[in-house]
Amino acid sequence: MKKIFILAVMAVMAVSCASEASKSAKKFDSYVEKVEKQCESFTNQDWRESFETYKALYESVKANWDELSLEEQQKCDENKGKYYGLYLKGFSTNVNEAAEKTINGLIKSLGGEE
Repeated sequence: MKKIFILAVMAVMAVSCASEASKSAKKFDSYVEKVEKQCESFTNQDWRESFETYKALYESVKANWDELSLEEQQKCDENKGKYYGLYLKGFSTNVNEAAEKTINGLIKSLGGEE
């Protein structure tokens, strides 16, 4: 009887660990999708805050990596790449806009036209 109880407890623990892994993967995937929908209006500060959230969510995924199915791992890898692509595109766009404003301001201060 004790053996059956111990096996049942171990089975419940295994299922709860797997579900925690799946939850972390789903949160990560949802966050990347949310960023993808909203990133057009992100400022540099928004990107900094977004990256901190991304890192925390990805750390949770990495901590549970071995419990994820191959499909979940592939989806997380895909979303990791997607996020970095969005991040680089959005952050570089903001840097380019800031550089353009700075150059225009410099030209204007030197007496030139924009």
